[in-house]
Amino acid sequence: MSDHPYRILIADDDEDIVDFVSTYLVDESYETVCAYDGEETLQRFAEAERANSAADRIHLVLLDVAMPRVDGFEICRRIRKASSVPIIMLTARAEDVDKIVGLELGADDYVCKPFNPRELLARVRAVLRRSYAQDSAADADAD
Repeated sequence: MSDHPYRILIADDDEDIVDFVSTYLVDESYETVCAYDGEETLQRFAEAERANSAADRIHLVLLDVAMPRVDGFEICRRIRKASSVPIIMLTARAEDVDKIVGLELGADDYVCKPFNPRELLARVRAVLRRSYAQDSAADADAD
């Protein structure tokens, strides 16, 4: 994993949020893939899953709940059926029931808007560290 940056799929119907989060993550040496509705999110994820190299796959999904065409909860459910890729819900839906539903559907973390970008970055790093710790250990053993 250390030979290439992590690729993060940012899915939100608010283009300003997508642009802000993408710029912030790119400045921190992550690659980003952006989607603006549920169908596009599923399409971009499926395309990345078919990639031949690990570098072209999605390593983490930042997912809004309230998106057109397919909502974030349904996307989370569909992705989780097919993949163990980490998912962080990034949404204005801040009720306890929404957080519980998101986590029970398979999200690894749940961040409410408005959010502190430094906290989001820390959560992204923590989820990636936990999710890919085995890959890092295997890389270290190979050295």
